[in-house]
Amino acid sequence: MAWVDLKDKRVAVIGTGASGVQIVQEVGPVASELKVFQRTPNLAVPMGKRNLTPEEQNGDKNWYYRLYELREKCFGGFFYGMYERNTFDDTPEERESFYRKLWDHGGFRFWLGNYKDVSNG
Repeated sequence: MAWVDLKDKRVAVIGTGASGVQIVQEVGPVASELKVFQRTPNLAVPMGKRNLTPEEQNGDKNWYYRLYELREKCFGGFFYGMYERNTFDDTPEERESFYRKLWDHGGFRFWLGNYKDVSNG
């Protein structure tokens, strides 16, 4: 199947599951107009993953048993939870600093470690 040339075309995407997000990222820069129809927005951010050093891997193995115990008690199965403040409890500068820390940490923290009102909806 050949790729359809969408350069300078008007494009509509229905749904923003994994494929919809990928299509929007590719088509957006070339289409003359892009409309996205979605029921529920998805969060799509780079994971910011990195390779662990052998020392980090071996150090982490020492507490795997504790992680397995905690995963059932933590939101989303991760060892961190939502920040205990709402978004607009902080000033714009405080929010920017907080978002930067989440982003720089990488992984799911930007979603699961964010302000407690971010994922309400």
